[in-house]
Amino acid sequence: MTREQYGVAKASTADIKKAPSVAPADAALGAGAVTAALSQAQDQLAPFASIDAINRVSAALAALGVAVMLGALVYRLWAKRRATANEDALEIA
Repeated sequence: MTREQYGVAKASTADIKKAPSVAPADAALGAGAVTAALSQAQDQLAPFASIDAINRVSAALAALGVAVMLGALVYRLWAKRRATANEDALEIA
């Protein structure tokens, strides 16, 4: 029996979708520009900490910074896994 009959035929390059770029995640994790901007916004709000609404906004900014970082990390891992799967399917790794 041939490989095709067992369902393990080698994929062609036309069958593979392009792997997503990891550049956005690397930029978000490496540079930390978004996190730095959110931290700076928190620092600007610090003098008004006695106002309850400002405290909530400051806490939301901190949570948003963490969410951006974690989201970038998860995206980076997903994109890398997708690229590895494509390489394995083409047997070019």
